[in-house]
Amino acid sequence: ASPFARHYAVAAGSGSKQQGDGVHQDSATVTVNIPLSRSENFVGGNLSFCGVFGRDDYRRHVHTLDWSHLPLGTAILHSGLRRHAALPTIVGERTNLIFWAISSSPKAIPAGPWETRQVPDQECLSELYDSDYKQHSVHGHNS
Repeated sequence: ASPFARHYAVAAGSGSKQQGDGVHQDSATVTVNIPLSRSENFVGGNLSFCGVFGRDDYRRHVHTLDWSHLPLGTAILHSGLRRHAALPTIVGERTNLIFWAISSSPKAIPAGPWETRQVPDQECLSELYDSDYKQHSVHGHNS
């Protein structure tokens, strides 16, 4: 048997109906994200990456991936603990295939004061997960 449990989803949406998924980290060891839509079929929906959960810099913006610059079917592989957000699709339709691999013996990272020690970059601030969201939020940014 494999040491990893596998889960997958197909994320799809169009225009203003497709909202971003908010800044979060996955409950997975590894995440694989594969675009299935041609870049000429949509605008927006970029993927922003932040630091790694459990480290002081996990609310620091690292990179924003523009799907339109990648060949169709290119796989993006990242740690499930890397904080990230799929931004809303503005025009058209975008579909991605996402796989999560979960270790058979995952290592838990306890919550603690390290989570709010650093002032977050706006791209990495989560209304759902950050207790200091209201303190640092600039209206109109990620949730």
